[in-house]
Parts: sequence; structure tokens; C-alpha cells
Amino acid sequence: MDLEIERFKKLLQEDPKVIALSTTFLTDIKLVKNVTKTIRQYAPDIKIVLGGPLVYNSYLLYQMKDSDYDTDSCDQDFFFLNQDRELHEDIDLFVVEEQGEAALQQIITTIKNCGDLSAIPNLAYYSYDNQLAFTRRKAEDNSFDEDLVNWGEVPDEYLSPVFPVRGSRGCPYKCSYCNFCIARKFRLKEVDIVAKEISALADTGKVRIIRFTDDKLFLTRQHVEEYSKMLIKSGKGLKWSSFVRASSITRDNVHLLKDSGCILAQIGMESGSKKILKGMNKKDTPENYLRVIDLLNANGISTQLYFIVGFPGETQETINETIQMINNFSHKGSGINHIMIFPFVFAPLSPIYLPENRKKYNLSGYMTGWKHDTMDFTQAYKYAKEFFLRCNNVYPFYGIDEFDKADIAKLKKVAQLRMQILQAEFLCSPEAVEQGWEKLRQVMVS
Repeated sequence: MDLEIERFKKLLQEDPKVIALSTTFLTDIKLVKNVTKTIRQYAPDIKIVLGGPLVYNSYLLYQMKDSDYDTDSCDQDFFFLNQDRELHEDIDLFVVEEQGEAALQQIITTIKNCGDLSAIPNLAYYSYDNQLAFTRRKAEDNSFDEDLVNWGEVPDEYLSPVFPVRGSRGCPYKCSYCNFCIARKFRLKEVDIVAKEISALADTGKVRIIRFTDDKLFLTRQHVEEYSKMLIKSGKGLKWSSFVRASSITRDNVHLLKDSGCILAQIGMESGSKKILKGMNKKDTPENYLRVIDLLNANGISTQLYFIVGFPGETQETINETIQMINNFSHKGSGINHIMIFPFVFAPLSPIYLPENRKKYNLSGYMTGWKHDTMDFTQAYKYAKEFFLRCNNVYPFYGIDEFDKADIAKLKKVAQLRMQILQAEFLCSPEAVEQGWEKLRQVMVS
């Protein structure tokens, strides 16, 4: 927003009646305030409508504020629980629905026709005397068939070589650390709808890599087969990346991933300890992870692997098991194995946040201020920082865009040199850091 004020002022010349903000990436109410405050400087009278995950989660927590669920710890970070007028005074309407597209359409139509906004379901708003009000509830079930964008009519400025595509909503799994699936129904787009979108993006001539934003598009072995065959037929040579569930990859279908243009498979492994995976409700095993990495590596597909350090029950021993699993990766082919390490975050609305699980693990605190029987956040953060020093031939992830800028052999060399620099920084060796940078500069200009 701060970098595009002039563009924003130019858009205001079109005299819009509504500015709609999603909280997909505005994950904190103070971040929202920064944006709405800026908007109000240039558009004091335009209706601001806020929706998305932060608003919906705020609504869910607000419904539990008088129960034994701990909303006191998070009451400053969510709308409705936090009644500070300054934080919501710029926002005219909140859309409090899992989807919200239908509500937004009704809002726009009603404002254009000078109608009664309070008659629209799934809204929240504050009255002039700062009293919170909710309109009636009505669950939305918007069709994916109406979600198809005519990319041929989209201006080039909105297209980029690496482009996001969504093929599903929600998640059918209930991993203990995750608050994404709470009260959200899983819905998957039909293959032919995704095919039309992929084909249209390929026809623009601007898009070269598709980044599927879904956690669960490639959910089963059948999905891997169906969507891979669709991409072979409709992708017109586009490359792609996506989250892929490890159990969906087999010796029989991994070649379809490769042939369809998959350059990066993202997998939420989270741990190499059977004990921790069971506590997380991951429904997978370290042995299966090793099998899948072997298949992907042998077929030259790079990976982006996610791990969490410090989940309840985590110890030095379980961390060692995770590192041992990573060091057993085969690294057979040309692909690069990237890992991303996150300290456990004690998030409200995740299953682990439930009162019974707090008691089970002697778990207290909130977000990054937690502790349990075997670890606290400070210890988990320390272990996470040291993770790369103990892992072999795996690298930090710097973005899918890199796959559009160099071939895989050069990217692998760059990854190796960056890791050497990172390790030298951890070991406080300025000379080794400078040597690493010099080698990296030589590779980049070659």
C-alpha cells in the first residue's frame, strides 16, 4: 500500500463506492488499521468492507468468549473481542462468513441502490455509539463453476511469469497445530474447471509457472492422476508447483507429476518422529516420507518440505529423529530438497488450543509465548535456528520465482553456496562468509 499510493489515487478517480479488503495477508488487526488509516486519508467517504480469515476467525472466537475456551489471551489480536474503537472506526462493514463472495455482491448491489445493508446476512458493524451488531446468519455455498476468470480480458499488468491458481477451499484433515480447517468445509474444483483456467493462462503468453495455492489439490492418488493428466493436456508446456500429500505419490504415478511439468512438490512433513506425528494427527510416517522423497528425487522433482519444532511432546530426542530422517534423504536426481523450519505457534482455533489439550500437555500461553511439559518457545526457536547446521544437502527456500530465472543445475549450485554462507554466519566466520559471497557472485554472472 505504501509503495503504491499514486496508483491508489489514480484508481480513486474512477469514483468507486466500495473498497473491499481481504485479510488473507493482513493477519493482524493493527496491520489492517495501517491500511484503513491510509485509505481514509484519500477516501474519507467510501465504504470499506473487510472480510477473509482474520474476520471469520474473530467471529468464531467472539462466539466462545464466555465459555471455558481461552479467549482472554488473544482478545487484543482479534476484531469483536478487541473493542478499541480506533481499530475498527474506519471499517463500515465486516463480512463474517467462511466464503463471503455472495455477501460482498449483495453489499455492492445494495449500496448502488441505496438499500438497507442491515438486511444482508453474515455482516457485522458498529453503530455510532460503538455497539457491535450482527445480521442474521446464512451459510454460503458458492459454486466453483462461477469462479472462472476470463484471463484473456485481464490487463497484462496483473499477470506475471509465476502465477497463483486456486483449486479448492478448506481442508478435510484436522492437524492438531493448524487452525485453517476449523468450521471450513472442504470443496474441490472440478478438473475441467481448473483445465479451462490453466489453458486460458497459458494462452496469455505471460505465464510460465503455475503456483497452486491449495494445501489439498493433490490429495489422493486419484487426484494426482486426474490433475496431472489434465495439466499434460491443458497446460501447454507450463511448469507448476503445489502442495502434494505424501501418501498420494506412488511409483506408478510419480512420472505423471514429472511429465505434467511439476518442478516443485511442497509437503508438510512437520516431523520425523512417529510420536510427534501421532500427536499432530498427521496420519503419516517417517518411512513413507523417505519413500516419497526417494521417488521425487529420482524423477528430478525439487521439494519444499515444512517442519515444526516444539510441538507438545517435543524433546531433543524427537528433534534428533527428524534430523536423522532428513539426513537419510536419497538426493538421487537433479532436484533440490528445500526445508522450511518453524517454531511451534500456539494458535487459537487449532485443535491443540482446546481446553482438554491444554490440560493433557500442561500447555500454557499463547502464540509465541507458550510452554509445555517438555519445551518452551525460546528453546524451540533456538533449535529451529540451529536446524540447518545439522542437516546435510538440504537448503532454505527463497521462492518459486527462482525456477523461472535459471536452470536447475545453476539453482542447485546457488543453493549450496547460500547454505555455506548461512552456516559461516552461524559460526561467526567473516572470512568464510566473504568467500562464499564471492563464489556466489561468480556463479550468478556465469
